[in-house]
Amino acid sequence: FLTGRSPSVLDFSLLRLPSAPPGAFFLGWDPSKPPVNSTLTSLGHPAGSFLRSVTARITADNGAKFSFVPTAGLTEGGSSGSPW
Repeated sequence: FLTGRSPSVLDFSLLRLPSAPPGAFFLGWDPSKPPVNSTLTSLGHPAGSFLRSVTARITADNGAKFSFVPTAGLTEGGSSGSPW
């Protein structure tokens, strides 16, 4: 355990493992902006609930923000930390 916060403040934990668990896979990361009309999928546990997914099509690039239209699944409160 390196650091973390309780759910009443910011609900996160950062752990360092000696090695990856068997069967683990890593989330890919690309720092480039996805183009308008591309599709993204996000996985999250809104408000600590069971795993949910949402797929969305980007409709506009507004600088620091994107506009998008969900095409499958849904977004829910408590999902703000989920990566796109």
